[in-house]
This record gives sequence, C-alpha cells and structure tokens, in this order.
Amino acid sequence: MSQLFRRNRSTAPVPVPAPVPVQSTEVVCKVAGCSNDTAQPCSYRDGRGRACRAVCCPDHGASTGGKFYCRRHAGVLRAVGTEATPQGGLPDIDNRAPSLVNWIAS
Repeated sequence: MSQLFRRNRSTAPVPVPAPVPVQSTEVVCKVAGCSNDTAQPCSYRDGRGRACRAVCCPDHGASTGGKFYCRRHAGVLRAVGTEATPQGGLPDIDNRAPSLVNWIAS
C-alpha cells in the first residue's frame, strides 16, 4: 500500500544548464549598490522621440522584443504594449503611471 502513493522517480539528477556568461560592456550599472560592468542603455523612446537615459545591467533591466529596457520602461511596455499607438506613441519618459498600473495589476 505504501507504493501506491509514491511516484516513480528516477534517481539520476536532472542536469541544470550552465548560466550564459554576460560579457562586460565596461559600463557600470547606475542602480544604487550595483557594481556590475555589464550595463546597457535603455532602448525606450517616448511619443516625442526622447530617449531614456537610464543605464543598467541585465539583473536590473528586462529584454523585450530583442531590445533592452530599464525596469520602469519594461513595465510601461507590459502595460501599454510594445507598439506605438497612432494617436501619440508611447507615454512620456517621466510618466510613471503606466508602470505603476502594471505593478498594481500584477
């Protein structure tokens, strides 16, 4: 009866893939307390064409659609979508409302 509730598990450990090493860009992450030298600039551009000036490492950013974004603008893209709307494009750089709504929703 004790075998009835036990799963047939293999005794061999499941191999875990090795993490892919991130190459140094020689740019230090701007997030407080982080000293990673793998930082990349944020790819976000608002409806007016202004670019985000944030620079962060892969631990403090997100890659979406083949582009790298800071945390805030990754949240904006999750909230409003990656494609610019014909009425005016993506929200302004300093507008925190879309990323805040995305954070509350999740």
